[in-house]
Amino acid sequence: LMLEDHGPIVACPTIEEAFAGMYFLTRACKYQVKSLSAVGGDLNKIHIPDSNTMDEMVRRMEKFDEAPSADGKSTTQNKIASDAEVAENVSNEENAPKEVMHDTPGLMFAYARRSAEKVFGRDLIYR
Repeated sequence: LMLEDHGPIVACPTIEEAFAGMYFLTRACKYQVKSLSAVGGDLNKIHIPDSNTMDEMVRRMEKFDEAPSADGKSTTQNKIASDAEVAENVSNEENAPKEVMHDTPGLMFAYARRSAEKVFGRDLIYR
């Protein structure tokens, strides 16, 4: 929610998700202001990505929390199963590779909390 002359408000189920939402919304607003400043406010001079590029951006965004494997590839890119492997995994699901996801909002909030504790001191924050 954007409040005129006040700024953004986010509402999420957890403090971690609210922090991540506010962080990304604020960052998007900063980039919008910078891009408009760079073209003197003329929206016709701003390059808008085509639909293929935007689809690729959405695909990457949906995989944002996916943990990379040891070889640096995402867990879904890491293994393309043959029909025989799929049949084997269906019959033996407890041994099937599990997709690992990061808790990005939780990690971001923990980092921000530790940074604030380092700068301001735990004693001054948690009274």
